[in-house]
Amino acid sequence: DHHMGAKSTFFEGSAHVPLIIRPPHDSWHISELSGLKCNSLVTLADIMPTILNIAGIECPSGIDGINILDLVKNPCERTFFGNCNNEYFAVMKNQYKYMWTVLGGDELLFDIENDPYEQKNLSKLPQYIGIKEELKKLLVQNISKYNPELIDSKGNLVTKASPKGPHEIPKWPGFHSTVFDTDVLH
Repeated sequence: DHHMGAKSTFFEGSAHVPLIIRPPHDSWHISELSGLKCNSLVTLADIMPTILNIAGIECPSGIDGINILDLVKNPCERTFFGNCNNEYFAVMKNQYKYMWTVLGGDELLFDIENDPYEQKNLSKLPQYIGIKEELKKLLVQNISKYNPELIDSKGNLVTKASPKGPHEIPKWPGFHSTVFDTDVLH
């Protein structure tokens, strides 16, 4: 996807993969969920609370994840936040995905429902500015909790100079056929 090979950004091809849970048959006390599926968004942070639930152990408070089995019973919309190397960030809410990078401050906005292959960047289109700003605000709130050094004194995201090529950063986000001076997300 996107002429990239690696998993260091949040494009659908690398970040949105199915999760299948198959606990040991004898230990699974929630057999009524066997064979069911759920389309709710889940993250790796949800694995621990789910496994603890299956094992009959109470999950500690204050963790980011939730028990995925609860989503099968009561599906809900969730907001996803992603961070890769404190350089590439994403927020997904409803059908929209907003991605931002520290490297040059580039932004991408996609309507995943109508553009599942993320071919049309909506971030600069006037009719999507409100959606972009809402998701960006959520991202700033999330980053300020976990990476406050990436927020300046005015509450704006801090950017670094955009790399001119893969030789300028230790981890290049994929294998590019073309080097773009400012857009390191493509």
